Amino acid sequence: MTRILAKLVGAACAALLFAAAPALAQSTDALMAKYPAGPPFKGKPAAVNLASHKDARLFRTRLREAAPGGPNFAGYLTVVTWGCGTSCQTVALIDARNGQVHFGPTASLGVKHRLDSRLLVLNPPEEVKRDYGDTPPDYGRPEYYVWDKGRLSTIKP
Repeated sequence: MTRILAKLVGAACAALLFAAAPALAQSTDALMAKYPAGPPFKGKPAAVNLASHKDARLFRTRLREAAPGGPNFAGYLTVVTWGCGTSCQTVALIDARNGQVHFGPTASLGVKHRLDSRLLVLNPPEEVKRDYGDTPPDYGRPEYYVWDKGRLSTIKP
């Protein structure tokens, strides 16, 4: 009897986890919709301006590789990431209009962004939950930033 009960409880927990994952993704998407971007940039992205940030020259190859792909965030910015160690991703933003480079905070477990939103999510909750379940590591806490007036500002949703 206890084996059957244990199997039923296990199945119920698994069903709840699968049901919760889409809800988390929808909540992040709904939050992104609250921070709409302006019209998307049209045209050929500008060359990377390596003089626009003190660290840009150090990462010139990765920045130059990403820039031609065009904007993928906030209408006119290209978000590019690369590894900087275990559970570490550098986040940079390139302005497609003028090539200016901005560096954001580092992520641990990924980045979520959209062309039509000004919200940048580091360590997206749906990815953290998928990879770590209900007990994510401390470094995996989601962080939320809004692009406004040429910079990222932290928000608490």
